[in-house]
Amino acid sequence: MDTKTNWTKEEFAAYTLIHASQTDCVTCDEEKEYLESRFDKEVIKKMYRELDHDNDYQRLQKIMHFIEGHNLTQDYLTNLLEQIQNVYESDGDYNPNQKNTFMYLKKLLVLN
Repeated sequence: MDTKTNWTKEEFAAYTLIHASQTDCVTCDEEKEYLESRFDKEVIKKMYRELDHDNDYQRLQKIMHFIEGHNLTQDYLTNLLEQIQNVYESDGDYNPNQKNTFMYLKKLLVLN
């Protein structure tokens, strides 16, 4: 399994947010609108294509490897967590699956 990526920070953020938006197996219109307001359409298309080929384990591995391989500040990662929260809250339905995924992503995105 190849977990190496040549992503930019914007692509990493898009991949992570799209992954989060798919927690409940569907990205609702409000979540799509939020993503489209944050990222260029081509970045979104590229990350959706990549996510479609990855299972959940591969997705998390790619996120972890990107964090490990780049000098991301805690401020950057905290901002990304806030954006994940915004995705989850965009449709007014912050369900248990989203809460569990958020807790897991939070563990990945908080530097030790």
